[in-house]
Amino acid sequence: MGKITFECETVTPLFMYGADGKTPELRPASIKGLMRFWWRAVNGDSDIEKLKKAEGEIFGSTEKKSKVNIRLKYIPHKENILKIEKVEKMDYLWYPFYLDNADKEKGCFVNLKFTVTLSSYNEEALREACSSFILLSLFGGLGSRSRRGGGSFRIKSVSDKSYEKFIYINPRNIQKSLEEKYSNLSTLNLKVSNGKNRWDLALKDINNEYKKFRKKEKILNNASFGLPIIFEDKKNPKNNVEVLTEPEFERRASPLIIKVLKVEEKFYWLVLKLDGEFLPQGTKLIKIKNGKEETRGDIDEDIVDRFIRELKI
Repeated sequence: MGKITFECETVTPLFMYGADGKTPELRPASIKGLMRFWWRAVNGDSDIEKLKKAEGEIFGSTEKKSKVNIRLKYIPHKENILKIEKVEKMDYLWYPFYLDNADKEKGCFVNLKFTVTLSSYNEEALREACSSFILLSLFGGLGSRSRRGGGSFRIKSVSDKSYEKFIYINPRNIQKSLEEKYSNLSTLNLKVSNGKNRWDLALKDINNEYKKFRKKEKILNNASFGLPIIFEDKKNPKNNVEVLTEPEFERRASPLIIKVLKVEEKFYWLVLKLDGEFLPQGTKLIKIKNGKEETRGDIDEDIVDRFIRELKI
């Protein structure tokens, strides 16, 4: 059996929980699901049926077991678990944690070291799984708010030295790094900041930029950053606003990913837009205020690209 082990550490607080929904816990099933996502992201040009079949061959399906096993190892110490209310506040990126009904006793992992071991009897499946995990570390994150800077982590070392060159990218010349190592991602719309001395300084910077941009845009335009959109005014419920779609789509994951890279001892925010159709052509957006339709409009297909273009670094 082939086996490859990745030594990892969290870069930003990680919000992933066990069965009780409160106790911080790394879950192999959750990590495998994220690996599947990044596998699909880089193989998205394939025929959809072939894509599903190939994914099932590697990661499993309702008809067959996964060819790849995932084993996690970590020992959290007292200093690795912090209450969310003690974490540096990101009022816009992590707003659900600060709502009135949020669980103030929830904790999260900070500065956690962990190992991920992937194993398989199938060499090709193991190689595909390793590539997906590396992409997850470079462009994604683990747990809740992972598309908004939560759960960013980095691979510090890998047992198979042939993968070493792929676990690092140069934030100061990221396009060249992608062209050399991940050519199928070289056309992604992305931007990376200058280095900061702490993760919270990097994330606070992009938190403020994101907040400023969205506040100047109309609410219907902001729907392209992800649905649902719901604003509740507890002092005056007549100001409550939500955005619906016609035909109805309850949820749409944001095509914008925000994460923090740690390279050597510097921290960089990275933003990227995932390719793909956010909503079907012809879908209408409807602004509902105080239970009544106020206005409707079309999807702003350029707004995420515009946000990245306008970012100053």
